[in-house]
Amino acid sequence: MVTKVKGNSTSTFGGDVDVTGNITSDMPIFAMTNSGSNQSISDNVVTKVTLDTVLTDTNSAIDTANSKIVIPSGHGGLYQINYALRIDAGANTQANITLAYLYINGVRYNRVYFAPAANYGRAFHMTRSSIIDLSAGDELELYGQCDRVSSGSPIINFSIDYTELSGFKLR
Repeated sequence: MVTKVKGNSTSTFGGDVDVTGNITSDMPIFAMTNSGSNQSISDNVVTKVTLDTVLTDTNSAIDTANSKIVIPSGHGGLYQINYALRIDAGANTQANITLAYLYINGVRYNRVYFAPAANYGRAFHMTRSSIIDLSAGDELELYGQCDRVSSGSPIINFSIDYTELSGFKLR
């Protein structure tokens, strides 16, 4: 729906509106991934995902040295947080279960659990989006886990297409 604003009409927007009609705001938007090689993980061990590449970061929320997002000072509120993780059980093996976890302040907040039962597969891509009330200083981290069926070396696949932690402030 488009509403025209005429003459002396007043409208309220979620941010400032510049003279070209673009809504501008200082609400945080962030996304990070890893541009390097795949990350080896141990079988059936919850492992922190290394995220060292900034895709976008409007308010300096991303800490690539520690692979986490820190909600900026003065920007607590409601956020949409998204994550994607692809785990590969390794060459010539299959995964029994794969999991992706979002941790907030060092504690597991939610997860994606994939268990193919007897129809094992080698690699699985898991995604999740959540609306979360966050406070300034809250820390978000991505973790993964793979329980393989047979021998092999599980990995977390890196690419913008596979693994990412992102979000933006709603209000």
